Amino acid sequence: MNRNDYRKAALRTEGGYSNFIRFAARLSPVQPPLPRWRKNAAFLLQHLASRFMRLQPCPATFEEWRLLHASLGLCSELAEYENAYDHVNRAEEIGDLFWYLAVARDATLTYLSLGNHLEPKELMGIGEHNPLLAPGLVKRFEWRDGISELADLMKKRCFYGKRLVPDHLWRLVDAIEEHLCSRVAERERDWGTEGQIRARNIAKLRKRYPEKFSNDLALDRDLCAERKVLEGK
Repeated sequence: MNRNDYRKAALRTEGGYSNFIRFAARLSPVQPPLPRWRKNAAFLLQHLASRFMRLQPCPATFEEWRLLHASLGLCSELAEYENAYDHVNRAEEIGDLFWYLAVARDATLTYLSLGNHLEPKELMGIGEHNPLLAPGLVKRFEWRDGISELADLMKKRCFYGKRLVPDHLWRLVDAIEEHLCSRVAERERDWGTEGQIRARNIAKLRKRYPEKFSNDLALDRDLCAERKVLEGK
């Protein structure tokens, strides 16, 4: 399975954002049931926070929610990859990493298409002290480092209000995927080709979600059935 076909198939099972929307709604300071004085007090606190602490609602866009989802997923899948117990399981985790990278790439592409570019003066100095974000990525770049860097970017965006730099974000996601593919090529005899790993990942997801994503199916999985799919049985 080639990369473009994989990304289209992977996004079919992306979901769960309705949970985020409900969570964000609960955080809103102007919910209808609140008494008038509480609404005004909450509004005043929000105004003071934004005025004196320069806080912004984060993630502020749907694409930032998707990027946060991807960065969290990559971190958890990296841990599962490190703890894999055999070649089939390790290749499975590689496939899951590819899935989250597909979400990150699509979200970044949409983010860029919406015109989220910084002015040249805002780009000055970015990457000078961080080779992972520099235009020419260092030769010692490792895909694990890239996953950590992506998580750090989203942490600073969500909790410190720092703006994302989509152009650099795109380069970072691309570098993680390319270096991960290089790792797969080195272990092709044990794990299979990149295309085979992607195809098995999609087959596993089709087994898990016959129609589309659902919370119940995501939480209550038939691991034995999924393992058989990965083994080609």
